[in-house]
Amino acid sequence: MNATDQVLLADVREALVRQIRAVSDKANLDEVFAAWVLGENDLGLSVEKAAQIATDLSATAPCYQHPAILGFAAEKLGSAFSHREALADRLVWVAGRDFRLGSSYAGFVTDPVAILGIALGAKSLGDEEIRRAVSAWIDSFVERSMAVRAIQDWERCLFAVACRVIGAAHQPPIPPCPSAAEFRTALRKRALIPKTSKPLRDEEEREAIGNMKRQVLASDTTNLAACSMRLAALEAIIRMNTLTATRSTVFVSYSHKDKAWLERLHVHLKPLEREGKLDRWDDTRIHTSQRWREEIRKAIDAARVAVLLISADFLASDFIATDELPPLLSAAEDEGVAIMSVIVKPCRFEQTPSLEQFQAVNPGLKPLIGMSESEQEELFVKLTEDIMRVVEGRS
Repeated sequence: MNATDQVLLADVREALVRQIRAVSDKANLDEVFAAWVLGENDLGLSVEKAAQIATDLSATAPCYQHPAILGFAAEKLGSAFSHREALADRLVWVAGRDFRLGSSYAGFVTDPVAILGIALGAKSLGDEEIRRAVSAWIDSFVERSMAVRAIQDWERCLFAVACRVIGAAHQPPIPPCPSAAEFRTALRKRALIPKTSKPLRDEEEREAIGNMKRQVLASDTTNLAACSMRLAALEAIIRMNTLTATRSTVFVSYSHKDKAWLERLHVHLKPLEREGKLDRWDDTRIHTSQRWREEIRKAIDAARVAVLLISADFLASDFIATDELPPLLSAAEDEGVAIMSVIVKPCRFEQTPSLEQFQAVNPGLKPLIGMSESEQEELFVKLTEDIMRVVEGRS
């Protein structure tokens, strides 16, 4: 994200925040959806008040939006959600409603926000009978929902995700078009759309930024659900770029039985450390008095590059497998941390799916231990050059 994008997106965020603040403390479906899709926020959005009102009103003035409000609240609050009985009752009620209303259709047929909230509620409740009833109910009209009028990209995204959440028989596709990029980004943030590869994610980010800049220039901030999703996408993109920009450490993961290779890597990285071009971290930096597990996690959180010195001992290490690799691989997928594997001894690297997806610096059939000294030094030089390309933003 360049400086011009940052300035323009600050204007985009201001416009979106201004619109969303208007629903703060309204205790309605708009506010609850915004609170759910944005996650932690400083906009004064809440779900508890709306959930209580929906519970109180559902007995005397039932409305299809009540189970939707309770559904978003249940998914957001988890074990802290205190209206499970009301949610179950309202889901049974709504699943019995006919989508036809005379010669027309009931309002929920064209309300994807409500349908997603109802689907999330049925899933979070954990009652299989209710889930099946809600799934069959959504199946009965969702195709009409997609065809009854010219629906927008964000609506298609929500209908499609609702069907996936509830396990409906009809599974409309997530719109793959560039004009839906910011909505896919927002829903991916909520883990409702599968993660994608970094090149595809970077392309989607560029498309989302372009869409949001065009929308704010056109003053298109009228639909609150679309605004909430755009702001959620924008916050995710800003966070991603901020984390990537602030990461500068080269984290080295290795088995202590391979310490000789670590020491040789130190030699090659030392000139770059001296010049202030990078900060290298491995567990030799931990002092006796420090909380070592906490220090390792801090170093992983600051990593821009992770060098893995892989051997059978590395793959056999329970600590590496449970404490180092999961956060490193998650950071690679979510935040663009570069994983650089060096095969130091023969091992089952290529049969380890979580690692094999990242191309190694050297082939598995040509580990460092089988190379001549000159070849080993050449590989370490190549490794340091690859590291600097990433640290300096040249790749």
